[in-house]
Amino acid sequence: MRLKWSKHASYKYREQIGYIALRNTDAAENIEDAIEKALSTILAFPRIGRVGRYSDTFEYVVKNAPLIIVYEIHKENITVLNILHMSQDYP
Repeated sequence: MRLKWSKHASYKYREQIGYIALRNTDAAENIEDAIEKALSTILAFPRIGRVGRYSDTFEYVVKNAPLIIVYEIHKENITVLNILHMSQDYP
């Protein structure tokens, strides 16, 4: 399986890391590490996330971070659709 990012998810990821880095670079690095570990887990066990709020999606709560990774499973890849902060409304 390969990991792919939607344009929206890639933007949200950079936006959230950038926001945190402006205030605390160590925290931003910790969040990046937590997201990378979560993505590795998802790649190894694609159905580990709970069933998503939208059809054919899954949601995985990032450990040690208030984030949710929203993704889809396809035959040959996993597509990250969004990375949400838990305080955000789900679009």
